[in-house]
Amino acid sequence: MAAPNPVEFALQGEINGTPISPAHVPFGVMRRFHEEVEKLVLGSNQGSLNDTVVEVRQGSYALVVPIPENVRESFERDMAVATADDVTANPDPTRLNVLLASAHAPLCGPISLQRSKR
Repeated sequence: MAAPNPVEFALQGEINGTPISPAHVPFGVMRRFHEEVEKLVLGSNQGSLNDTVVEVRQGSYALVVPIPENVRESFERDMAVATADDVTANPDPTRLNVLLASAHAPLCGPISLQRSKR
């Protein structure tokens, strides 16, 4: 099975009137964003992304993260559920908490996800 394209997670918004970018993001905001991305990718699975090599993209502060094989299936299922109107689905509770927090009490705007265009 071919590995799917990585997923881009973008932190968007402004800090003190200046748009977030790789050149302008407060350390605490960046740390929390990284933690939320890791929780979203791993869900309730044990482990970390410590050894995962990511790419930081220009524009907003965006991380391009390859999804580890051991969580890929559940991650993709939960992300499909998150964009559907199916109220009977049961996404991973850790991922659901990150998505809800991002949507209702965002750090600097919701975390946006998209398939990386490579």
